[in-house]
Amino acid sequence: MRFAIDEEFRRAGITIPFPQHDLHVKTISGAIPFTVDAPPKTV
Repeated sequence: MRFAIDEEFRRAGITIPFPQHDLHVKTISGAIPFTVDAPPKTV
């Protein structure tokens, strides 16, 4: 059944994005350096 749904969605041009991944941090001991890469710019 899911393949039929996927096929109909594709025919209709409907796309479903990847699910969002959340990260929940309960405790942090000290600072954690991190960087966030920006998505590439489209023209």
